[in-house]
Amino acid sequence: MKSSFYKSMIEKSPNACACHKILCDREGKPYDYECVEANQAFLKITGLQFQDVIGKRIMELLPGADVEHNWLAEFAKVALAGETIEFELPANIYKYSYRVKVFSPEDYYFVTIFSGIPVLDEQILASENKYKLLVDNMAENLWVIDLDNRFTYISPSVRNVLGYTAEETIVLRPEQILTEESYEEMMALFRQALEEDRLSGHDPELSWYIEAKSRRKDGSYNWTRSTIRILRDENLEPIGFMGISRDITEEKQVKEALQRSEEQLRLILDSCAEAVFGTDIQGNCTFCNTSCLKLLGYTDEKELLGKSLHQLAHYQYPDGRTYPQKECPVHQAISNGEALHLDNLVFWRSDGTSFSAELFAHPQYRDKKLVGAVITFFDITKRKKMEEKLRESERIKDLLLTNLPGMVYKINCGPKPSLEYVSEGCLALTGYDAPTFKEIINKSLADPSYLTEYAEYVDLICHIQRRVAQALTSQSPYTYREEFSVVTAQGDKKWVLDQGKGLYNDKGELLALDGLVIDITDRKQKEEESLFLTNHDTLTGLYNRFYYQQALHKFDRREYLPLSVIVADINGLKLINDAFSHNLGDKLIIDSARILRSCCREDDVVARIGGDEFCILLPRTDSVTAARRLKKIQNTCARFNSQRSNKTYTVDIALGYGTKNDLSEDLSEVIKHAEDNMY
Repeated sequence: MKSSFYKSMIEKSPNACACHKILCDREGKPYDYECVEANQAFLKITGLQFQDVIGKRIMELLPGADVEHNWLAEFAKVALAGETIEFELPANIYKYSYRVKVFSPEDYYFVTIFSGIPVLDEQILASENKYKLLVDNMAENLWVIDLDNRFTYISPSVRNVLGYTAEETIVLRPEQILTEESYEEMMALFRQALEEDRLSGHDPELSWYIEAKSRRKDGSYNWTRSTIRILRDENLEPIGFMGISRDITEEKQVKEALQRSEEQLRLILDSCAEAVFGTDIQGNCTFCNTSCLKLLGYTDEKELLGKSLHQLAHYQYPDGRTYPQKECPVHQAISNGEALHLDNLVFWRSDGTSFSAELFAHPQYRDKKLVGAVITFFDITKRKKMEEKLRESERIKDLLLTNLPGMVYKINCGPKPSLEYVSEGCLALTGYDAPTFKEIINKSLADPSYLTEYAEYVDLICHIQRRVAQALTSQSPYTYREEFSVVTAQGDKKWVLDQGKGLYNDKGELLALDGLVIDITDRKQKEEESLFLTNHDTLTGLYNRFYYQQALHKFDRREYLPLSVIVADINGLKLINDAFSHNLGDKLIIDSARILRSCCREDDVVARIGGDEFCILLPRTDSVTAARRLKKIQNTCARFNSQRSNKTYTVDIALGYGTKNDLSEDLSEVIKHAEDNMY
């Protein structure tokens, strides 16, 4: 192939090149090097002029340039010993970063090729061998195709990109290499290039860029980014195209993975019924979900991003007075990195209307540095109204129950105590109608043994019997209010509130008991559920971080010493979540939690304090016992893993422990010691 052909390819290549000569003293020791040839692309990236470069020594052009990098010694090895080197040229040297390859075409000379920057000077590549050497040493794949879509040249580096040799590739057609979609895009680009070339009057500086998906020899796919220019004959007429292609598969994969991750996170956020937004430490919005936009009356997150949420939604009191940001507990919690829960806030929508809000704020750290907070809130206007109605209803109900109770009873406390009155409400409460209930109570008061056949089902009967006995022996006016559980005639368990007082004559003698029993089962269940949710992790059923913090204060006292702490961290949880699913990751968390709980005593506090983090508080436990407990957890994990038939994951928990023996010791340091010694 003629040298003019290689020269033409180099001139139109986006790689910048320069040729230098090593200068040696009489003893043959290199002391400098001078530029003998340089192309326009090289001049462009260095910012120098042609007349200022050719024949000039590097120490004249860039005084002190060799102090940091010692390029002279490296380039001398290339020019004098025939070595080839590659290195990255950082952006602080020139405007952009470059990958540089350096090789020697002949003794005392070396050539530098800057990847991605075209054009080489004519005098450097005066022979066919020199031009071919430059092309063959390019890291990118250089190819030439004629107007009939036949390859006329492929550089050897095509093996790195497609897995084919140059000889194998040159007989292929573009449609055999590219996917159908990328082939159509490439052909469209060729047509566009020819048209733009015609309209520009054959501008030699025109170039085009395209990303294409190719089939490798082994059947896999990769992505390349190509810079394309038009090749011309002596009359400047287009005769084909030259391209330089770089493999960007890894870059594409990283971008696609990042995009998938961002899309998944966005989907999760937008699926939340609660409003979620993040802030920096100044309180400015960094992200928000769809529920947040809807609750605040906005349609686009751009209306919130970078703006103060306090100024947008929490800027005034319900009565219209300005709410200074410095007085806002939410802003203070964000600035101080504190967790916060409030249910008495008022947020303002974009249209000026307001709503009652419950809010949770959680500080966010990056590299142990506070960077902001994630805040969730939801509209509790309806709940507030219901609570207000409930309070009013309770007031009215208390009044009604005092005067017109649903199940009211009156017990005569004379020489022969008896149930004088019971309302019809006893049927719904006990499963017995009023006459039957009255008969049971009276017979049991007269003869306690009569209660035997009912005691299994009606605890309320026993309770009333005991209540009479207590009232008869009381030395002061007798009043009572007690909650307890009963079993009805049908075997159902209920919680009831029994309240009443003794009725006395002028002599202070007990005459009767006036009482009211109401069903409080629903309230007790809600209280128990609320208490459980407040203190427990919803996924594992273990105590949560809120309860854990309270337990730390509770146990940090002398009577609980020695106090041992075991910290635990699930290894590989993120990998399970990313590789399989969060459902499988949740199962790993649940299995780990069960193992930890099974290895602890009833009084030990086992808490999940983070996504994959747990902490166990062991009151009145010395370090030896704590170490045995840690070993028991490890053995239980091993036994659990060995018994599993499904090896999708194994429970692998990093553990560490520490013990506080003296009240003067800082418990946080004990915990830190445990964390530092996890294994």
